[in-house]
Amino acid sequence: MPKIKNIAVDQVIHGTDKLLGSDQGSTTRNYQVKDIAAWMDATNAVGSSIRFAWQYMSTADGCGEFSSDSSAWASITSITVSKYHYDNCSDIMAPDALNVLANRDIVIVELNDRNIWGAYWVSNIAVNSSNSDFYDLTLTYKTHKGTPSTGLVYAIQDIASDGLFQGTVLVTKNLRRTVTTVTHSTNTHTCDLSLNDNFIINANAATNTIALTITSDNVGQSGNIIINNASSGTVAFAALPSYMHTPSGATVNFVTGNSKSSVLSYIVLATNKVFVNYIGDFS
Repeated sequence: MPKIKNIAVDQVIHGTDKLLGSDQGSTTRNYQVKDIAAWMDATNAVGSSIRFAWQYMSTADGCGEFSSDSSAWASITSITVSKYHYDNCSDIMAPDALNVLANRDIVIVELNDRNIWGAYWVSNIAVNSSNSDFYDLTLTYKTHKGTPSTGLVYAIQDIASDGLFQGTVLVTKNLRRTVTTVTHSTNTHTCDLSLNDNFIINANAATNTIALTITSDNVGQSGNIIINNASSGTVAFAALPSYMHTPSGATVNFVTGNSKSSVLSYIVLATNKVFVNYIGDFS
């Protein structure tokens, strides 16, 4: 064997490149770079401090394992996870580290194939009632890709999501907002309140209908709908939907002049009750 200093440096690293070393029993072994990388990924050796990995089992009862209450992503409502990370039965992660996932969106992704994953909201984390070495995460399904398989290692990590604030929020500079332009369908302009607070409707030379998409999450939301009339042709508006309430129940007398703009402000009190106020004739 040549001296190490005389061996050429490999300028291009491949996953099938091999390293020489010893296993835990001191037996000499060859190790492929891709296998070392997979181990480091699975054990989070160089990963995020809020990323966890477990081996998916039909029933989790061993160190570094997790199981779910369903074999299909869309039907999972809870998972049971070990307090130990995969391939690490000495460093306890729960409850302190694990609690960072509470009230957050997470993704459970197969490390063997990143195209297989499920996304959820974590509403609760609690010690498993049968085994204190495990914790139960209560989940709300959001979306998924592919099908989970037992025996494989999965990473669980929080993902960007809406913030949940239960105290005062202090903003010391300007609060920047965006405005969503609504795409009409046969002259019906539907503002989906889950997308934004503020909207722009470009009214056509036709009879235009204004509508809202509202869920229980939108209760308490307020904003403005800007209505810009077409520059030519006859612009008209249908009556507002019954869930949009005006002062004294009055029918809105929409401004229909070409190139005129109006503002419809709103606040959502219930999924079937939205108070609105109309100000027209901006030009």
